[in-house]
Amino acid sequence: EKRGRERKRAAGMSLKIKLVDGVDVHAYDLFSKGDPYVVARLVWSDKSKQPLEPTTPRLRSPTAENQGKKPKWDYDFPPQPIVDEDVLFVQVWEDDHPKDKSKEDIKNELIGEQRVSIRDTVLANPGQDIPVSVTVLKKGQVPEKPTGTINFIIRKE
Repeated sequence: EKRGRERKRAAGMSLKIKLVDGVDVHAYDLFSKGDPYVVARLVWSDKSKQPLEPTTPRLRSPTAENQGKKPKWDYDFPPQPIVDEDVLFVQVWEDDHPKDKSKEDIKNELIGEQRVSIRDTVLANPGQDIPVSVTVLKKGQVPEKPTGTINFIIRKE
């Protein structure tokens, strides 16, 4: 039992998440077009408590090297088992060293993040490809500013 309720996985149900592209994605690099990548994970939403509880591993996309404000990924994350209360949590990062993997310990910059409920859209329509657009926000700014939109196609199977 977690947080006073038992969560049960839907028997044999999974979520397929395809990362399509981005629009107006902010770049931190001054002399290049930017090298964004996306981190996505499903989290369990308990409306009365924070923070959100992760229910799946962290999924990282490839880096869209030098693609500027309109990166294209066309990338399929591995299928994820689902819980009915799942929320898709998305972060977009600037990869400061996409070609030099010896510098992976250098801190990459968070472009923005957002969470979106998939309960009433994707989970309510099994077997259908559902387009989901996520506008990510730069946290810590008042007001929080949009730093791009990330487009997915999500399917419950």
